[in-house]
Amino acid sequence: MLVHYSLNYGFPPEIKQTIQIHVEEGTNFLDIMRLAQEINPKYRFRLSENREVPAVYSIGEMPNDAEKGMYWALYKTSRNSNETANEKHWVSYIGGVRQLILADGDKVLFWYRPL
Repeated sequence: MLVHYSLNYGFPPEIKQTIQIHVEEGTNFLDIMRLAQEINPKYRFRLSENREVPAVYSIGEMPNDAEKGMYWALYKTSRNSNETANEKHWVSYIGGVRQLILADGDKVLFWYRPL
């Protein structure tokens, strides 16, 4: 199956990039993130595992910044949504990256933005 994994930087986004990855059905998003960082170092991430639900706190050597109020937030949209440029089509995902199982054509976005 094909999954679209994007990174946005800033609000509104100043930089956007997307990688398309073919994975087996049932692959969790954490494994997709690991594949993406092998393909492109801009997708390299750090995960805080000292919590019940591991949290991503850095992508592409850009960590969460509490002083500036900038954090990595995860969003998802289905394969049925062709309009991904508009923020209203993205749904915030608050679960763990290990628990997120995607379907063919799904789009996932980590957005570095103020929360």
